[in-house]
Amino acid sequence: MDVVQREVRSEWHPTWNQEETWQHLQSVIAAYAAAGRRYLVVFWDHGPWHTAASVARHLADYNRLSKEQGGMRVGVCYLPVKAPWLMPLESVFGQTKRAVGSRQHTSMDELHAAVDCRLHWRNGRVDQHTQHPMAR
Repeated sequence: MDVVQREVRSEWHPTWNQEETWQHLQSVIAAYAAAGRRYLVVFWDHGPWHTAASVARHLADYNRLSKEQGGMRVGVCYLPVKAPWLMPLESVFGQTKRAVGSRQHTSMDELHAAVDCRLHWRNGRVDQHTQHPMAR
């Protein structure tokens, strides 16, 4: 979830592991750096793909190089266990589950399409008045 743009983007993987986490984070870092941001703060839960030692090493290496070269720095804040109200994305998950419904989908592709459609609709409803002040 991008809190500045107030948009939620879906990313589908058959599995989610530490290598995919680092690859995804690299793409997020590149996008924010290209937008001229100096800092990025990532809020994560304690999923094993977030807390993996290899992800922490990659991030530490990235930040060390970034500091030397004057690039964007990344900080990670781990949310307390069993505190979903601290993560804005949790309410989007609940709304999406209710909107997509409990009916059986004929395939994973159909489920992905339904979730993507809901997120697209949700992102379109965010108007200029509810955007974060940094986005204006």
